Amino acid sequence: MKRYILFSGDDYYPAGGMKDLRGYFDTKGGAIDAFEEWKEKSIWDVDWHQIYDTETGTIEDSRD
Repeated sequence: MKRYILFSGDDYYPAGGMKDLRGYFDTKGGAIDAFEEWKEKSIWDVDWHQIYDTETGTIEDSRD
């Protein structure tokens, strides 16, 4: 399993839970790059992201 899991969505229409999952990544930088690329290409508003570190159990939240 890859170490980092990316979740993202918009504040107005969040899909919720696993429906906001965007992918699994080996590096935190890879997850951030994927978020930026998805945000740029998305036809919907993308307001937030969370990156879960499966080794430490910590969450980086863009809304903090």
